[in-house]
Parts: sequence; C-alpha cells; structure tokens
Amino acid sequence: MDRKVLTLGLVICLSSIAVTGCSNSQQDEIARLDKSYVLEQQKNVELEKEKAVLSESLESANKRVEKQVSIITSLSKDSANEMNIYSICTGNIDDYSKVIDFYITMPKELSLKSKLSTIAETISEAYFSNLPIEVLEIDDKKVATVNLEEMPEGSTDTSMKQSNSWSTSLFQGSTGGTITRIRLAESFLQKGYKGEWIEGIRFLYKGQRVDFQHVPELSEVIYRR
Repeated sequence: MDRKVLTLGLVICLSSIAVTGCSNSQQDEIARLDKSYVLEQQKNVELEKEKAVLSESLESANKRVEKQVSIITSLSKDSANEMNIYSICTGNIDDYSKVIDFYITMPKELSLKSKLSTIAETISEAYFSNLPIEVLEIDDKKVATVNLEEMPEGSTDTSMKQSNSWSTSLFQGSTGGTITRIRLAESFLQKGYKGEWIEGIRFLYKGQRVDFQHVPELSEVIYRR
C-alpha cells in the first residue's frame, strides 16, 4: 500500500514538473513571437517611409520630364522667339561640380525680378520641399537679395515636409551644405545666360546674414563672374 501511494505521488510530481516545463516553454515561444512581430511591424513602417520617399521622387521626376518635353515642343513653334531658356543647377556629389539638372522657359518680357522669383519657386519645389524663398530686391549694382525662410508654424501646406529645414537639414554637413549652396547660387546666377542678368546674389536667412558652418559662401555676396 505504501509503495502504491509513493508511486502515485511520484507520478503526480513528475506530471506537475512536465506541465510546468511545457508552460514555461510555451511562454518563451510566445515572447519570442511577440518580439518578432514587433520587429516586423517596425520594418514595415520603415518600408512605408521609403516607399513614400520613392513615390515622391518619381512624381517629381515625372513632372520634370513633362516640363522638358513642353520646352522642347515650344522650341519648335513660333513661341520660341518669345521665350528664353534658363538652367536649373545642382551639384555632383562626387566632386561638387555644377551640373545642369533641367531647364525652364520664361517669357522675354518678364521683369528681371519676376524671372528670379520664378527661379525661386522652381528650386524651392524641386529641391527644398517648398520652403519659402523670396526675392526681396535688386539694388543699383544689380545685386539681388534673396531671403530664405523656414516653414511657417501651423502651416497646413502638406507639400512642405515637416522634417525639412534650412538650419537643421539643408545647411548641415559638408556634402549637404555644398549641394545646397550650388543649387541656390548657380540657379540664380545663370552664368551661361547671355542676356541681361544680375551681377551678384546675396542670401539672407530669416532676414539676417547666413551664418552656418557648412555654407560659409552664403554669408557674403556671390558674384556671377
């Protein structure tokens, strides 16, 4: 009788240990799966962000192609005599040389300031997430003053990226700052254009002298020649 009781107790004890072991093993597996699920969710979020960036880049590229086709078409018509062509420039990230990215056309009768304003709107949309770029004046020495502003607080303009900023993004880093300077200065100065144009460009940041480590050239007047 005692042996039967002892045997029964041993079986119950072993069963309890087995059940507890299985339970712990299941909990570990559940924890592992939960962690894996969270990681996959994070990957999906990052992929969605990359997809959004690529979609925006593709849309921007398509718009540029449409503009270039429009320019080519216009050059084959009589309206070509009423239009001038201007280059929009960026920089080569390998050697920082100027690269003509695309062209725009503007009516010849536009005032010089209006032409500069059109360039401001174009490069703001193409390169700077629609951050405000305003042509303030052209002085008697033909030096234009251009003010760079941040996105207005509380702006509902969805075309402006919340994460993009002159001070925290576009003026930062040796490469980033250099490319920003090339896009601004070279697109405004139009060094290859043979008609009447400005002699130099002065940039301001929020109405004040530009003072950032990686864009030192923007702190002074940049001349065309």
